[in-house]
Amino acid sequence: MEDNLQTIPVKKANEFSQNFNAVLKTAVHKTKTIIVPAFLSILATLKKLLNTLKKNLTNRRSSQNTTNLGYSPRNNFRGKEKKILIVSAIVLVILIGTAFYIGFTRTDSVSLSYSDTRPEAAVAKARQELNKTSNFPITDENGKKAGEIKYTILTAELQDSIIVKGQRAQAVKGRTFLILNLKIVNDNSQGIEINTKDYVRLSVNKKDEWIASEVHNDPVEVQAISTKYTRIGFPINDTDKDLTLRIGEINGDKQTLSLELKPL
Repeated sequence: MEDNLQTIPVKKANEFSQNFNAVLKTAVHKTKTIIVPAFLSILATLKKLLNTLKKNLTNRRSSQNTTNLGYSPRNNFRGKEKKILIVSAIVLVILIGTAFYIGFTRTDSVSLSYSDTRPEAAVAKARQELNKTSNFPITDENGKKAGEIKYTILTAELQDSIIVKGQRAQAVKGRTFLILNLKIVNDNSQGIEINTKDYVRLSVNKKDEWIASEVHNDPVEVQAISTKYTRIGFPINDTDKDLTLRIGEINGDKQTLSLELKPL
């Protein structure tokens, strides 16, 4: 099958916690390298300003009659000191908030919003409704019939890509995939495992050669009294015509079904 497709890696979705940690790391880095030095510089300037105010008030107290003026320079200075400290705290909060905002909005940082990077479903370029149902027996460990399954081929599609183990597999130039979408019904009281690829073979160009499926999810497990949807696929050439299915058990009777897929 490796000769028929090329795999295109799909990015894994980033976890929310990883994104948040990245933003937080950016904000902390900016706080250490920009905000803290800036705030220390502001504090140093404010300290010089406070010392200057204190010196001026001390000189004024010694040169003026504070009793007649009706106020205390010491109390007045303390009031201004409190106001300056409050303003400094507000400035610090604003600067830290700015750091976090930069961390969230910088263009090279990851986004906190979840990005859905799941691969898009494969697009069919041709399709045919089949709804062909066959009943196949299932046997127990002694080879005795233990029940039946309903094996329905819902549709046949031509696709240039498929999803394999979470990755998109693209057909190489000149090749494509014939995909059969299946429905398996298990009405029995016990779960079963079946190889869906064993019940269908494909012939192309009216050749007496029967190709087995190379794309499948076997073994497919179908729980008791339940329905399972799955698929099988055949790599074929773009130029292949006269597609014919042979349906039946490996050692049982077979039915043939000619395909006439219509372009979409």
